[in-house]
Amino acid sequence: MMKLWMVVAVLGLVLPAAAWAEVDSAKVGSSIEEFKSVVAAQGGDPHVVAELAVLALVVYQRDEDLARTMFSLLVEPDDVTPDGKSPTGYTVVRHVADDLARTRGKENIARGYCGGTPGKRYEDADTTNCTVTFDTQYSSTRQGVNFP
Repeated sequence: MMKLWMVVAVLGLVLPAAAWAEVDSAKVGSSIEEFKSVVAAQGGDPHVVAELAVLALVVYQRDEDLARTMFSLLVEPDDVTPDGKSPTGYTVVRHVADDLARTRGKENIARGYCGGTPGKRYEDADTTNCTVTFDTQYSSTRQGVNFP
């Protein structure tokens, strides 16, 4: 698993390009069991983890508890504490919960990764069928060049 800051670092590389992971966002974003199965099967792939993090951010805008539970599967063991009441057996520690809370009411963050554009006030985002794509040729010297 990766630390949340590493997920955010990978998300910084997300741009429209070839899709990496085939994650059914509609199913995974609505069920912790589906989310857990994807993490168990593909959680070692940083691209899948980044896509799952985006989906969890989308979920956070409508169900904070479910999203925190989802993130408990994505962060390092040091960033969770045992919780017998949680479906994952863990809950995220305070600083992770605080990081997530900073996105409260800022749904455009996740919408931007789901195809939303500032020119359309992110209303063109498809958060139900969100597919995160990655630019495999990222370069800080090319940042913003030849990308819509």
